[in-house]
Amino acid sequence: MKKLLLLLIGLIPFAIGYGLNALMLGAWYNVALPYGWIGAGMLAVWFVLGLLARPLSGTAFKSAVIAHIPALIVLALLLYQEWVLGQYWLNVFGLVTQLFFLPLVNLTAKIAFFANTMPPVYIMAFLLLFAVFWLGGRLRTRTQKQQA
Repeated sequence: MKKLLLLLIGLIPFAIGYGLNALMLGAWYNVALPYGWIGAGMLAVWFVLGLLARPLSGTAFKSAVIAHIPALIVLALLLYQEWVLGQYWLNVFGLVTQLFFLPLVNLTAKIAFFANTMPPVYIMAFLLLFAVFWLGGRLRTRTQKQQA
């Protein structure tokens, strides 16, 4: 049950990406949103989730791996679409895979400034999510050890 909860936590970026997409295409379509701050906020939320989800698994690393199974599947589908097909699918799966990392695209594009295509940006977004979640879990482990 705890591992299922970790997998469900791993699906949260879908909801955040969908909400951001709705903002971008909805009533605020002509307003420049603070995309860098949105990415930083996403990472802050992900850090807190890593902190809170740490007891659901044996170690911080194991918790991060289980929570990022959906992200790894999405990354594999995105890379398949980019590198093998050369285009995104024109269906819901093509859209949903792009929405997963949408909140981090602006931030990771600045980090992966050398990239002229999207795959390095998506890979960097995945690595940032994983690292921040793991660091949240490690902080909780360290705090618990100091208190004991």
